[in-house]
Amino acid sequence: MSTAKVVKEGRAMLAPDVSTDKVFYNPVQEFNRDLSCLVLTVFFEKLKLRHEDAVKRRNAKASVNSGSVENHNDNKSEAGVPNGTKTDAGNAKPFSAKILDVMAATGLRTCRYALEVPYVTQVAANDFDPVACESIRRNAAHNNCDKIQVYQKDARELMLTFGFQRNYFHAVDLDPFGTAAPFFEGALQCVADGGLLMVTCTDTAILCGNYPEACYARYGATSVRNPAHHEISLRIVLNAIASRAMLHERYIEPLLSLREGHYVRLFIKVSRGALEAKETVRNSALIYNCNVCHDFTLQPLCEKPKGYANSHVLSSNICEICGTNLKIGGPIWSGRIHDVSFVTDLISELTSHPDRFGTEKLLAGKLAMVQEEMPDRPLYYVAKDMFKVVHCNPIPSKQLLSAILHAGYTFSLSHCERESLKTNAPKQVMWDIIRCWVQKHPVSAERMEDAKISRILSKTPSITANFAPRPDADFESRRKKVLRFPELSQKGPMAKPKGSGQQREHSPSYSTEAKRLKTDDV
Repeated sequence: MSTAKVVKEGRAMLAPDVSTDKVFYNPVQEFNRDLSCLVLTVFFEKLKLRHEDAVKRRNAKASVNSGSVENHNDNKSEAGVPNGTKTDAGNAKPFSAKILDVMAATGLRTCRYALEVPYVTQVAANDFDPVACESIRRNAAHNNCDKIQVYQKDARELMLTFGFQRNYFHAVDLDPFGTAAPFFEGALQCVADGGLLMVTCTDTAILCGNYPEACYARYGATSVRNPAHHEISLRIVLNAIASRAMLHERYIEPLLSLREGHYVRLFIKVSRGALEAKETVRNSALIYNCNVCHDFTLQPLCEKPKGYANSHVLSSNICEICGTNLKIGGPIWSGRIHDVSFVTDLISELTSHPDRFGTEKLLAGKLAMVQEEMPDRPLYYVAKDMFKVVHCNPIPSKQLLSAILHAGYTFSLSHCERESLKTNAPKQVMWDIIRCWVQKHPVSAERMEDAKISRILSKTPSITANFAPRPDADFESRRKKVLRFPELSQKGPMAKPKGSGQQREHSPSYSTEAKRLKTDDV
């Protein structure tokens, strides 16, 4: 049975005889595919410039060597460069890029890479399902994509084979249905030095603290229940990839890390370097988490620079805020999760071609939020959850942000959560602001009988909070009214189709979470 309607996305189109009933296709992931094409466009442009610089340096060195040899060695050749000749950049092999789409399904994403991303000369598309492979071939022919090579192999075997053959790819895309953890090892083997690793994981229930044992089995880290669990999920996956890369004397540099709907999407530069790989441990930390007041502290596995946010050696496993025993989670990636300059380049590219992507408004909104995030503040608070701890009246957003500014601190949001709050204000200051608010808006006497609530609110504030509204007490992206959190027309990932390959692991529905994603109502 063929598709009922024409499916067109970007410059690619599904062939009329390709059935989306038998081969997995998720229209909700158009944002993911648009973002991937955008990132690859900017990343390959940077690789091209680096390639040209390397050619110029090589030519300059060859020219010097040639002149030296001509003057002193009577017309002998050096380094394969004939005497008296200069190799100029125009004679060098032009930059070309190769992409590996490890689990291609219908091949729509593969076709988009071949048609839309500059400098691409080869896209290797793999899927374990023979029906999917046939769909890829049909879609490639339908879109006149002669750059696509189709493989029908186990993804792990294929990537390791490429690695052993030193057949490296400038970009490797892991987009399974479920966890990508089993494929990290192979992907790190076949991505080129300085290449791009793109990873999607949809097992967010595990990453967000519902099943810590399963999280440890997959990612080597235990998840915790905390309002910042969306960002924690990103950092767990990053740490898992970094630790595996370290085994092969490779290190990672996160360029863009997004939590969107039911999945995480990571864009990571992978480079070789034994010393840098050993330094990876400095970006790993344990989480000391309080299940009562949601306070958190990051405990670095190795010494951190002075003044690093929310990181210090704990003197006790008792929560400083409410006196409850702390739970340990992690390790997680505690370094930066975005490259701000790279994000700026993405925004510039998107602005230069505003009609290129169907999800352009959402792309612009997400990237604006990412650019706005405080880069050195791991994790975030959710104000409404702090208010629930002591059952006080909520502080209006404008007044809460004003109080932080009046106290001499700054703030930002996180792209992960609508009501998130990142700030350089110490946690004691945040709770002092709430205590000052409660003095004006008292909690009921019945609530104060709760020992934990009483313990939190009975402390004398060290500051006097000023709730007078300030004009700059708002998030820039919200002030500009960009599209930040879309309403999904289809909740969560689609069901696993019958006959799909072994690499498309079934994952649970995340419809509850998807209901919270709405168009911003500011």
